[in-house]
Amino acid sequence: MLLILSSSSFSQEVIPSQPYSRDDYLKKSKEQKTTGWIVFSGGVALGTISAITILTNSGSYTSVLGICLGGVITIFSVPFFNAAVHNKEKAIRLSFKNESAPLIQKSSFIYRSVPSLTLKITL
Repeated sequence: MLLILSSSSFSQEVIPSQPYSRDDYLKKSKEQKTTGWIVFSGGVALGTISAITILTNSGSYTSVLGICLGGVITIFSVPFFNAAVHNKEKAIRLSFKNESAPLIQKSSFIYRSVPSLTLKITL
């Protein structure tokens, strides 16, 4: 017991990797959306094929199981779509823009374009 406590209290801290950029979040969102569509399509296809089998073969237990399994697989696609939307929102919140900043030059203001990182915080 003492060995477990000492190893967890004196272990090195895991340093997180570089924070994700806007492009990383967009790429991750696209991959999750594609995965969601693949899982959704697979569930719908399994359910449809099982339903057609029931209609043509006067029903069997394996086909009923196929319909149920297709429905469950279709439901499992929802978290992928939710994660894709969440990552896309993160990418939108974190973006680079050119902001105009006032500079004083010879006793007058000149607006110059300055690259800046914007972070939108929704309240």
